Amino acid sequence: MAMDRGPARPGGTPATGKHALQVTAGEAGRSLLRFLEGRLALEEAELRRLIEGGSPSVDGRRCRDLEASTRAGQRLVLRRPEPRPDPGGARSTPSLRVVYRERELAVLEKPAGLASIATRAGGEPTLEELARAELGARARLAHRLDREASGLVLATLGREGQRLAARALASGSLARRYLALAAGVPPVAELELCGRLSVAHGRSRASADPRAREARCRVRLLAARRDGAASLVEVELETGRTHQIRAQLSEVGLPLLGDARYGGPAAARLALHA
Repeated sequence: MAMDRGPARPGGTPATGKHALQVTAGEAGRSLLRFLEGRLALEEAELRRLIEGGSPSVDGRRCRDLEASTRAGQRLVLRRPEPRPDPGGARSTPSLRVVYRERELAVLEKPAGLASIATRAGGEPTLEELARAELGARARLAHRLDREASGLVLATLGREGQRLAARALASGSLARRYLALAAGVPPVAELELCGRLSVAHGRSRASADPRAREARCRVRLLAARRDGAASLVEVELETGRTHQIRAQLSEVGLPLLGDARYGGPAAARLALHA
């Protein structure tokens, strides 16, 4: 671990790694961005990307606020991830497709394989980063899709947009519908799945623990193979939990095609589209 105790000299910041810093009395009151800019020989654009991606932690808690005010004695840890090797050679950055846009809101199309937001590992483009590059630094995703899923994602472009999206999600007035290919056929044309889900080791599971989060969705059968091997279903979320559709359909014996994590048969990709 590199312990930085004073301002960095140009060229002295390692390309990757972990930087542990402590705010001095003379540095107190600076924004998180300006504090890190004064300590590390990094370009402002990269610092903004790292902060907005959740790389720094302040006293053990991740912080994405560029303007967060620092206090004397605070401990900051900034992680600069190793770039992921690309066995296929150079990989082009995906382009952003904006399906709809107005002053405060936009609808984006996420391809399968692209992360919605930065992960702790980092080192790859994300949908939110592409949105900020094209739609402005205030762009934020109002919700997320699993990396393996594809489809439409609502983005906010300012504070009013964030308030609008938060109210719509909280009230249930924002409809979130998905198409999915499931192994097997639902027993009835329409069913409602209700329960509680807990997340452990990267998987969501049904749980009777009262601390588990309530999960509700409605499933409608659209078409089915004659041999009963697979079906096309529409799923409407009432709540948005981690891997909710994948976990709840698997629990009732309808895992998605391409979803090995939840027991689905092999396919070219996860058969889930928002």
